[in-house]
Amino acid sequence: MIKYTKYIIYSMSIGCLCILVFLMLDLSNTIDQLAISLIDQKKEQTKKELDLFFNPVVEDIETTINHGKSNFFDSLSIKEFNLHFIPFIQSSKPISSMMLANLRGDEKMLLEMDSTWINRHTFIGSVEKKADRYEWEYKNGQLDTIRNWKEEKDYDPRERPWFKEAIEQNGKLNWTAPYIFFTTKDPGITASIKWINNHNEPEVFGFDLMLMDISDFTSNLKISKNGKVFILTEDEKILGLPYDERFKNKDSLKFNVLKTISEINIPVLSKSKKIWESLNKNSKCFSFDHNDEKWWGSFSEYKLGNNLFLIGVIAPESDFLSSIQETRMLILGGFILILFFTLIITANYRQIRKGNLKLKEKNIEVEFQKSQAEEQKQIVEEKNKEITDSIQYAKRIQNAILPRIKVVKECIKESFILYKPKDIVAGDFYWLEQKNGYVLFAVADCTGHGVPGAMVSVVCNNALNRAVREYGITDPGKILDKAREIVVQEFEKSDEDVKDGMDIALCSLKENQLQYAGAHNPLWLIRNGNLIETKADKQPIGKFSNAISFTTHNIQLQKGDNIYIFSDGYADQFGGDKGKKFKTKALKELIIKIHDKPMEEQRFDLENVFENWKKDLHQLDDVCIIGVKYN
Repeated sequence: MIKYTKYIIYSMSIGCLCILVFLMLDLSNTIDQLAISLIDQKKEQTKKELDLFFNPVVEDIETTINHGKSNFFDSLSIKEFNLHFIPFIQSSKPISSMMLANLRGDEKMLLEMDSTWINRHTFIGSVEKKADRYEWEYKNGQLDTIRNWKEEKDYDPRERPWFKEAIEQNGKLNWTAPYIFFTTKDPGITASIKWINNHNEPEVFGFDLMLMDISDFTSNLKISKNGKVFILTEDEKILGLPYDERFKNKDSLKFNVLKTISEINIPVLSKSKKIWESLNKNSKCFSFDHNDEKWWGSFSEYKLGNNLFLIGVIAPESDFLSSIQETRMLILGGFILILFFTLIITANYRQIRKGNLKLKEKNIEVEFQKSQAEEQKQIVEEKNKEITDSIQYAKRIQNAILPRIKVVKECIKESFILYKPKDIVAGDFYWLEQKNGYVLFAVADCTGHGVPGAMVSVVCNNALNRAVREYGITDPGKILDKAREIVVQEFEKSDEDVKDGMDIALCSLKENQLQYAGAHNPLWLIRNGNLIETKADKQPIGKFSNAISFTTHNIQLQKGDNIYIFSDGYADQFGGDKGKKFKTKALKELIIKIHDKPMEEQRFDLENVFENWKKDLHQLDDVCIIGVKYN
């Protein structure tokens, strides 16, 4: 054995060298794979963002047209028109304004400008008289006139692209090419559609969308230190600006959106597009040289109506090299270390005994097992990150359906919302809508929590919205009846027997008249220090064998009354010194104790008591409580 020692050592050295060369070459391939993977990921993320931006507008415009076909718009004054659409525009982030016009040249336009609301009311395309202009202040569901005047310029809606193209599309949803808005001079795009009213007259309804929202996303989406994500029109105008220090504020976004590539002076954008065109517009990732540096890039097409947009992602290869270089140094150091120990083993080989040989073999086995364990750990960590990233994206979608606290405070000034999801996403949600002078608000507890609960919550939230917006219902009991019908219809599309749904407490408030209906979840009213409970119907919103119509309870409020609706997560939380449930009785006593305090202090006290009770225990369920004081 000793005779062949040097040959063994030579073989080991040559083998290590081959492995080193192989790993170095493989790392070069890894740079390419890393660049392609990151670029494709950002390209898909941008496409999803565009879908989230444009697709909800399609649903909103279809809902609005259904209202129009039922003669809803015929009898509305300009003020009633505003009261209907202002909450609608506030709740839809992409929409900045809306227009309704006909072939005679009559038009009603509504937009928000500098925290006030502006109307333009045009008659017969300004042929006989200038358009009327109105400025309004909208606060807490009330609309007050600030001023009115006559439009100085002639304006005929029939000459605008959104009107003419919708007429030509003849009932099909039309998206204009991106352009500068007539009134605000902001860059935008308009979705419009022609429809026939009950007088057999064609009308066109349109929504304006602000394109700066798209640039706000792309200019903050960084693929790497110097990488860029951008969106172009077919004629090379910038729809989504890339990351650049010049595009850090709203004014710079407004100034540069819809400029050409050459005008914003980022040469690598123009070069990457020309390279892509020379490759027959292939959607695969490609490399190119710019300023003596290797870059990676990819383009894909995005279709919107008759518009064809290009999503571009580019990044210099040097951005990916630092981590690869560190790995190379580790491999080289490892090789040198192995070679060093090989020489030591060679020098002392004759003195190695059988026991030391066994020990060495054992050490090799342990190192191999440790390496395997580290690889498995890395795989688990990567998978966990992918899952967490997906859930975080789902949280962003779920947050989009929750009403903004600012909107809640405008509708119900003296109120609070305590919302504590158990996980990143939740099965509990709160809901707010305004309809015909009624303020509708609810706390809902969907089956489960986390991702399953959140998926059910999207279905149930949509059912409530449709019951009010599409079917025009304001009676709480009837809203719950319609919501149950919609939820059951949605889940019956599955081949499986889905019995998921939600428990809910729903209120309708108009002046001092409160209406309530509930599925399992009650309403508590504090009056003169006494708690009055209105019980809910013992049936869920979902599939139920003995379903009956939900009961609407009518309550005449008195000054100083407090209203509370909630899910069961607070009372069911384990904690305290003995690790027991908090229970409904303790929650009642707590609310009676704090009901005279301002609403935000009540929310603070409820949250403090909950955290002190829970201590180090895990949160059992989602928590949601709404409190309202009537004055």
